Amino acid sequence: MTNNKIIPELFIKPTETFDHHLNLEDNYRVLFSGKFGIGKTTFLNHYFDQKKDQFNVIHLFPVNYSILENEDIFSYMKYDILISLFDNHEYPLKPDYYSFLKDWDGFMLNNIGQVIATAMLLIPKMGKQLNQFVNELRTLTKDFKKYKDSKKDKEMDEISTYLSQFHQAEGGIYETNIITLLIQEWLKDIRNSDKENILIIDDLDRIDPNHIFRLLNVFSAHFDSKDGDESKNKFGFDKVIFVCDVENIKSIYHSQYGMDTDFNGYVDKFYSKEVYKFDNRENLLSIIDQIIKSITISGHTKDYFHDPIMKTINIHKTLTILVQHLVSSNKINLRSLFKFYNQKIVLPKSSILVFGEELLPAENYFLTSIHILSSFVGDLGILKNKISKLKHLHVSYKDHPALFIGNLVHLKDSHNATEIKRSLYGNASDFIKFNFQLDKKYSGTYRILSPNRESITYSGLLETLSVDENELDINQVKGNIDVIDIVKEIMDNIEF
Repeated sequence: MTNNKIIPELFIKPTETFDHHLNLEDNYRVLFSGKFGIGKTTFLNHYFDQKKDQFNVIHLFPVNYSILENEDIFSYMKYDILISLFDNHEYPLKPDYYSFLKDWDGFMLNNIGQVIATAMLLIPKMGKQLNQFVNELRTLTKDFKKYKDSKKDKEMDEISTYLSQFHQAEGGIYETNIITLLIQEWLKDIRNSDKENILIIDDLDRIDPNHIFRLLNVFSAHFDSKDGDESKNKFGFDKVIFVCDVENIKSIYHSQYGMDTDFNGYVDKFYSKEVYKFDNRENLLSIIDQIIKSITISGHTKDYFHDPIMKTINIHKTLTILVQHLVSSNKINLRSLFKFYNQKIVLPKSSILVFGEELLPAENYFLTSIHILSSFVGDLGILKNKISKLKHLHVSYKDHPALFIGNLVHLKDSHNATEIKRSLYGNASDFIKFNFQLDKKYSGTYRILSPNRESITYSGLLETLSVDENELDINQVKGNIDVIDIVKEIMDNIEF
């Protein structure tokens, strides 16, 4: 199975909610918010790829715009828009369209008589008489123009020059230079009653904090339409979508301008209705099992290399429990998971310190899973930080608590377990008693299952378990057992 086959399943729920949001009446601007790496761009690409018959989409990533001055931003944006138009649409304009636009205003002023005369010919019956009258008027117009020129109306020239500066200025509120007009006309040409033009401004999260608001302010200036038309967007796009994490932007805004500044008053001009909060956790949870089962795991014991590990189902189950909690708490994202889709992971022969004892990553299902997850998120330190922020880690009877919690107890009791397992190869230990106090008091018995021809992994298997003096039937657990305190204790005492 490839990522492309997983993606439609991954985005079922977000597609439904975004459909509803995008089609709200008078929804001209959308603030599309989601945490970094959660799959915002992947979703938008997938969503609009499925709706090519409804939308013409131009997708910009202005991360490099942050180095530019305000007036340069729209020059580069127009370049990117034109490139996208050329890549995806046939050029609709005549070869002389550029010069036509450039010269049209001057032609109208200098040839007003001829323009009127031509228009008069369109009037039936009276057209010829009026046309003859206008021809006579044209001579008078020329004489008047000579008079006007002789007077050298400097005031009007200065006003014209002044206004022209605003229309030609790159990035100005009233900027309508030739390239802008050309883009507007091209967008009109490809738009029809069933197909809207959409501009996506993506990856605002990746812009240097010092430049985020400079860029947004340039956009907001173009939204403040002088004629009061709230639906207008720059270049005439039907909708503009800004992609970011609004909470991240809010935090940066307050750090830049102070906690007393009104962020809501600033940001509300970037959306017409409400912030669309992208959340694909429900669907992501549904495909975790597929992603994890795609991983092939090989590894080392002290003297042997096994390729692949047999019965990796127990490693996959342990990984799934951990990943589900990290995903539900927004501590691990889509990008991290897809990075290891269908990959082969080789566990190293180098030792890991657990409560001061040297263990190999392949010696315990939980330890194996922690090594793999550290690769998912970057390193052990990052994973420790993410797990430290979890409030709960529940294990239900469906999660095989005897094995999952048994592996935790095995590691928590690692000093004692190390002594016991030295003589266990191919056999199981006798019952081992444990008793320790964390947020809750845990006691009971477990056994250590040693490696055999089908598995290189030692594992702990609970036989009995009491939590705060209450004995549980670990094979028929009603509800969940929250073991976050054991997990955090072990994570605090692991060193790669």
